[in-house]
Formats: sequence, structure tokens, C-alpha cells
Amino acid sequence: MKTTYPIKTICQILDLTERRVRQLVTDGILPKNSERGRYELIPTVKGYIHWLRDRSLYGEAKAKSGNVVSLDEARRRKLIAEAELAELELQKERGEVVSIEETEKSWTEVLGAVRAKILALPTTMAAVSAVESDQKIVKELLTKAVEQALLELSAIDVGPSREVSASSDQNSSENVAAATSNN
Repeated sequence: MKTTYPIKTICQILDLTERRVRQLVTDGILPKNSERGRYELIPTVKGYIHWLRDRSLYGEAKAKSGNVVSLDEARRRKLIAEAELAELELQKERGEVVSIEETEKSWTEVLGAVRAKILALPTTMAAVSAVESDQKIVKELLTKAVEQALLELSAIDVGPSREVSASSDQNSSENVAAATSNN
């Protein structure tokens, strides 16, 4: 015959109330015993440990899937997010990071300037190449015009507080005209 213990002993060992022990027996977590109010120690403790372990593993799986987060985990995540936000603000103030919108706007303007320079080359160089019959001189003039355009484009500030000016287009036309008059 197996040794059984009264419900009060089981309650003390498992740190539960008598009502909770009865509820766990009704739910099938703790094994029933033929003697009312008495339980075998080892199967009862094992049943309770298995139930706690399963509940803990299921709870972790739910937390990892994003359904349930413990209060401590939520506080930890909030502190991490606040610290990351503070670091990001500090980096912004130092000029170490820029927003995606600022970067996109800046590069859109730069690419617009590049496009304008490239499209202006045929117009500015057509008159020069039409007048000049020496192919070598035309090639040199085109090379100078392209180099001048690249030089002006390389001087563009890509920072968030600048604006790409249209005056650089006018300057390149003047520089090409000056280069052609020198030859």
C-alpha cells in the first residue's frame, strides 16, 4: 500500500490552499486518490511540477510570439527603447545621423543637378563643335566641359541645410564659353 498524506500536508509542500489543490485535482493536473482528502506525495508533486513547467514553457512561447509580455519584460523593453531614443536624439544633435526624408530630399536635389548638367552639355557644346572643324580640339573642349560639370557637381553640399542652386548651371555655361575663347 502506498503512503498517502492529508491535503494539509500537500498544501504546505506545494504552497497552495486546499481549494486550489482540489481545483487542480478536478482539472486533472494532480492525480486523484481513492482515499478522500489524501494524496500520494511523489505523483502529486510530479504532477504539479509538470503543470508548472508546461505553463512556463507555453507562457514563454506566447511571449516570444508577441501575444503575452510580462510586466518586467515590458518595463525592460520600455527602458531599452527610451535609451535608444535618447541616443538617437543625441546623435541627431551632433549631426551623426539624418532622417531618411532629409537624405532623400538632398539626393533628389543632387540628382536633379546632375541631370541638368548632363542635359546642358549638348546645348552648350553644340555651337562650339559646329564652329570647330578640328576633331581633337572638339574632343578637348567636350572633355573640359564634362570636367567642369563634374567639378561643380562635386562641390555640392549634400548636408540637410543646403539647397542646390540653379546658378551653377549658369556658371558652367560661362566657363565653357571662356574655355572655348581661350583656344
